[in-house]
Amino acid sequence: MAKEYVPIFFDWLDVTQDLTAEEKGNLIDAVVSYASGGEYEHLLSGGCRIAFRFLKGQVDRNAAISDVRRNARLNKAEQNGTNDNKTEQNESNSPKEKEKEKYKEKEKEKDKEPQKRFTPPTVEEVAEYCKERGNNINPQYFVDYHIARDWVLSNGKKMKDWKATIRTWEGNNYNRGKTVKVLPAQNFPQRDYSDVNEQIMSDLAAEVAEFNKGAG
Repeated sequence: MAKEYVPIFFDWLDVTQDLTAEEKGNLIDAVVSYASGGEYEHLLSGGCRIAFRFLKGQVDRNAAISDVRRNARLNKAEQNGTNDNKTEQNESNSPKEKEKEKYKEKEKEKDKEPQKRFTPPTVEEVAEYCKERGNNINPQYFVDYHIARDWVLSNGKKMKDWKATIRTWEGNNYNRGKTVKVLPAQNFPQRDYSDVNEQIMSDLAAEVAEFNKGAG
């Protein structure tokens, strides 16, 4: 397999020290051609051929190490991709995700279902239900109260279930008779005002006499 580069090791100097410059050049060309998958035999002769055998072994070992490293990187990347897929799959299969999907499905089903139209109850219907419940709610008052409000609840939403509203009235103790506690009569002592009346009359007589005296 052709390589992108060929490493040169320092110990090559020992192998090529007896070669001429031309032989060294041919040897390097042969190594590069070999590593790239090209023809190299015509470049070798004499001492170059012997030196090439040593260099070739190092090139092969380095190529094998590079292949192992490259395969390890590929396997790691592939493993990471598999783990990511598993994580995504686990997240999509988690209980929370399943609950979300169920909720979405239920909401879709609700949208498909025809909405029930609210029909205001009659006084007789309210009276019958209150009788069943055994509460103290006045049916006429209940109906009149909500007719005046156009059957809109205190939260601003239209009433959907008048029976549920009655049960709410029960819980909040609406429209129940209140017992008024009457205190027992108490006997307070009566004051005698006779002496006060005599004093008033005496003062009044004195004022009249004084007035008459001044007028005369």
